[in-house]
Amino acid sequence: FLIYKQRMRASANVIKFNSYGDIKWNSEFENLAVDITKKWKDTATCLNLIVDHFYDSILDKSFYKSITGIPLFKTLVNDSEDLISPKFQTLQVLKMVRKEGCNMNIIFMLNADQTIRLLKFSDKHRLLDSRTKFMLLHDRRLFTKQYHTLWTKIINVVFIRKYRFKELYELSTVPYPAPIKGVLITLRLDLWNKRKFQKQTDLYRDKVSNLQGNSLKVVTFNYIPSAIKNMLTNENDENSGYNKGLEIEVL
Repeated sequence: FLIYKQRMRASANVIKFNSYGDIKWNSEFENLAVDITKKWKDTATCLNLIVDHFYDSILDKSFYKSITGIPLFKTLVNDSEDLISPKFQTLQVLKMVRKEGCNMNIIFMLNADQTIRLLKFSDKHRLLDSRTKFMLLHDRRLFTKQYHTLWTKIINVVFIRKYRFKELYELSTVPYPAPIKGVLITLRLDLWNKRKFQKQTDLYRDKVSNLQGNSLKVVTFNYIPSAIKNMLTNENDENSGYNKGLEIEVL
């Protein structure tokens, strides 16, 4: 069970729970996280967990027990960190996540600006694989027009949104492969309440095998296949000797 846990300087703001309602909300959110885990756990290679101090206080023993056996990379982000240019420690974790091939990313941060800036940075430098699974908190700041292109790349994503004044959570995703026109409206997948899903929907269904009649843009380029072969000193060597060249890099 691999845990890489990075701790940054704690925020000066102390989180206090002043009412029973707050405590209940927190326990319910953890229960939701546990129940969703059951839907992706069996196919997970490892988990990339990025949280702020608020959500770090919510995810407790029940959640970590539910991911037992899954290699975990955890980053605790300071409220003041600008994730369009992450700190060295954060960057190192992201590189390790990419290297290890983690196919599940959970990002829980109250500040949606931090979330979107992290995703922009990751997309620019190709750190988190956009083809992997993501779980994020629903926030309209994520869906402004300037970020629409991002949601044509990150399509295996589930957004969590809590209804006001109700212990009811909506799980939604981007409407891929349908094109985004004007306003991005997320597509409801399921509702969750009191440890039960309404539809038992597959939250991370395959979206690319059937494009439902939508066009797919493809970029092509011309190149001359080439490869460099090293001289083999041993004729019985099973190695072909080809180890460099454009053809090999494309493969």
